[in-house]
Amino acid sequence: RTVRIILMSATIDVDKFARYYSTPLKGFLIPAPILSISEPPRYDTKIYYLEQLTIIFKDKIAAMKPEPDPVVTVEMCELVVEVIKRLDMVETNTGHLPASHDQHNSSLVRGAVLVFVPGILEIENIITKMRGCAQQCRWTIFPLHSSITLEEQKEAFKSSAPGYRKLIVATNIAESSITVPDVRYVVDLCLTKVLHCDPVPNFTCLKMAWASKASCDQRAGRTGRTSNGRVYRIITNRFYQKLSTYSTPEMVRCPLSLSVLKTKRLNMGQPAALLALALDPPNIADIARTILTLKQLGCLTVSRGSRASALDGDMTHLGNIAAQLPLDPH
Repeated sequence: RTVRIILMSATIDVDKFARYYSTPLKGFLIPAPILSISEPPRYDTKIYYLEQLTIIFKDKIAAMKPEPDPVVTVEMCELVVEVIKRLDMVETNTGHLPASHDQHNSSLVRGAVLVFVPGILEIENIITKMRGCAQQCRWTIFPLHSSITLEEQKEAFKSSAPGYRKLIVATNIAESSITVPDVRYVVDLCLTKVLHCDPVPNFTCLKMAWASKASCDQRAGRTGRTSNGRVYRIITNRFYQKLSTYSTPEMVRCPLSLSVLKTKRLNMGQPAALLALALDPPNIADIARTILTLKQLGCLTVSRGSRASALDGDMTHLGNIAAQLPLDPH
């Protein structure tokens, strides 16, 4: 039987995947076919950068830290709140904020806002700022991250009461895994948290970093689905152009302990040989260091069968258990 693989995405490096899935034909490798859907979007999405907000929020932007540091400051949180406040001016085409959102505004359909922040702590900090004016501005606020319950997630999908604006403060879980249909505005800090590995002790930690352009584009795609949308990126356009196009694959920047253990469970030969077939193969030195660590932890034996090997070893009972846990073997 022929296996047919169809990959669909708006942001992946299509040429890279096409080369990876090449097929041999008459002595040549023919890349997989690429089909582009050129249908124009039904709705327009406008993207705004920090320099376009300077006229309105000059003092707050001047107080912010320089962009090269991937950090969420108090000033950034305050700026996000002020940007959301100004959306009433956008929707009513007025040059001023309403004094209050009373009964005469209850019929106004106020578009939902999706705010992208790097982590749970940042969600809590920015929601604290929002709650200071939530009652006056008639905001309904929802956090969205991987640790909340399914029932709490469902609340974010419900329509707001008439006259209220729904604010969703989310991590990158809302980037592609979850789609909220009524989002009209996206506020993007252009930050994320990635697993970072210290190569000497081979330990990992979550580290804040700038998101890639592909991730930012994916976030911008959360709006403009059912109506015209706006995206506010809390960085300058000049700095955005310096961001990496795609994120560095985890297999290249993270410990390979679980990957090596899982390849051992498949019993398909040396881990180094199998991992070399990956789309982004890891460095052989990283594989050797990982296997040494697993031997020291007791997850692999020193030898493979009766022969000593620096790049292989037999799986132990402890290794079998570690391979089934979603944790670093350390």
